[in-house]
Amino acid sequence: MVLSIRRLTVSILAAAIAAGLFPSATATAADVATRPEVGVMYHATWNYDDDAQRIEALDKMAEAGVEVVRIDVAWCSVQSSGPNSYAKWYLDRLNLTINAARARGIEVLLVLFCTPAWATSNPSASWETASPMPPKDPGDYGRVAGWLANYFRGRTVGWEIWNEPNHPRFWSGTPSEYVRILKAAYPAIKAADPQARVVSGGTSYTDARWIETLYELGSRPFFDVMAIHPYMAPADLPPETENGEMWTISAVGGVRRLMDRYGDDNKEIWFTEFGWSSHSNQYPSCKEVYGSNKDEDLSDGKGCSSNGTMGVTAEEQGEYLVRAVQYVTRKNQSDGWNVTKMLWYNDRNRVSGNVHEDNFGLFRRDMTEKPVYWHLRSFLTGASLERPSDNLLSNGGFESGGTGWDATREQLGIVDNARSGSRAGKVTDKGDTTTNRLRADRVGTGSRGVTFEARGFAAAVEGSPRLELIIVERASGTVVGRQEVVTRIGSTWTRLNSLTYVSQRGDSSLKLKVKALEDGFTGAFLVDDFKLLRY
Repeated sequence: MVLSIRRLTVSILAAAIAAGLFPSATATAADVATRPEVGVMYHATWNYDDDAQRIEALDKMAEAGVEVVRIDVAWCSVQSSGPNSYAKWYLDRLNLTINAARARGIEVLLVLFCTPAWATSNPSASWETASPMPPKDPGDYGRVAGWLANYFRGRTVGWEIWNEPNHPRFWSGTPSEYVRILKAAYPAIKAADPQARVVSGGTSYTDARWIETLYELGSRPFFDVMAIHPYMAPADLPPETENGEMWTISAVGGVRRLMDRYGDDNKEIWFTEFGWSSHSNQYPSCKEVYGSNKDEDLSDGKGCSSNGTMGVTAEEQGEYLVRAVQYVTRKNQSDGWNVTKMLWYNDRNRVSGNVHEDNFGLFRRDMTEKPVYWHLRSFLTGASLERPSDNLLSNGGFESGGTGWDATREQLGIVDNARSGSRAGKVTDKGDTTTNRLRADRVGTGSRGVTFEARGFAAAVEGSPRLELIIVERASGTVVGRQEVVTRIGSTWTRLNSLTYVSQRGDSSLKLKVKALEDGFTGAFLVDDFKLLRY
């Protein structure tokens, strides 16, 4: 069979490293050739984020070395009003996040699911009822898939056909009905964007029985990549668990053998979701009580937690992510799994009220990084696993007015249109780039060679000025070090380019400054959520 471009490229690269043509710092040739790309399920279209938070999440994921994101595309939102309309607000949201991801070097995978009521056998159903129903006419799904593939042509690595179609929460139809939408979507997508991969709907757990049923129904010619969601059950099991059950990552080996048997030995497997949730467990798992992987309700009186809802500690969550990628890499090398993408679920903790589903995120609700983020960043970039301090600025969010900032009242005002919280700063710059600047109170360095990082957000009241973020180090009144970075801002909240500085002295202090660079700039800009962190 003809090798895929990615596999051929990886094979050539591995051979080149093995031959000594390129230096290998820490990874062996086999590691380079077989480590999956690591990505994140990114709920960019959900309503609990604003645009600034969507971009902030992408910035942080890019800093962590994330290589691909999976974004859900709700058919029920794209065509909520009927088959001939496309919701501009929803497409605008997708455009914003897809373009922003690609601008940061992150690939985008799109997953299309959620049937609109008009397309079902019950057009008066609520959207919640209609969402998992199979479309009455599979051609409706094929048409929207083709239209979207043309609209986003060249901007996505693939289209995943539904989410967890083996789970009634997401698909209430039969396997045969699922294959019908797969057959409708494949030619439509390929006609619109021949380079986009068509990905089978990622299964809830490693469900080889469902996958074999699809093969028996003739699915093989209608997908390019096999997707799986290999969560663990009990959900606190470590990634390397090999117990012969389907509720483990190790069960992917059975799917690989199944694919090979049906002639798909060259097709890649993508984990379009995997992960662990960080929360405490009030009860032991039901496996301990019942001796099997039964999903029992807490109301049964036996005092156990569903195997699918067991949590891990915050540190274990990060460790398990890294160990899962390492485990799959070894299996790629030893058993030929050919898993080429692994996407962590998910970007940010949720607010559903379900403690298990709410705590998979890399970030907390306030967008601060959980330990899993730092483990991911260290693994992908080689950065230190050391986490930053709490914010060294006493009033970085301006919730206490101008306290902690050195500026006259005419230069710094306090407004209520904040990025987060209830208040933000408003800086009026009169063009004097020497004196009209915003300055935070000094912070002691404590030691030579300490790494500090400055972050913040700004928005222009008018125009699009360039803002300079500056750290100045002084000892006994003398400047001993300085670093700056420039960001162009617009009318919406913009995350300023972060600034890293290493202290030159231990008997010194740092001052963070912000100023507009344009001479004669007489407008104003807003500032909020400034942080100075020590590593």
